Amino acid sequence: MTAVEVRPVGAVVRPLVLLDPTVEPEPEVLRPASRPASLAGLTVGLIDNSKPNAAAFLERLAARLQQEYGVAGIRWIHKKSAGRPALDEEYDALAQDTKAAIAAIGD
Repeated sequence: MTAVEVRPVGAVVRPLVLLDPTVEPEPEVLRPASRPASLAGLTVGLIDNSKPNAAAFLERLAARLQQEYGVAGIRWIHKKSAGRPALDEEYDALAQDTKAAIAAIGD
């Protein structure tokens, strides 16, 4: 059987354009933050995500950072909920006041 194209008389034939809505994602280039050569004399930020054991872990870590690495001070963020970010103002202050930060995920 042969296919036959049937068109009304005088009909304009236009090409059918198919669009592919998918695109290849452009890879995001991530660069690690610069790291200080030493923590001695620096203030380090600690972010407690409010899950069980996060604060306890960070408190022990803070003591070791100060005793063994000479960290001069600790700047804390205690998130109110693990499911929500801290306030932008808290992150801004942390970035302004510290040279390094550590986030803990407890459970």
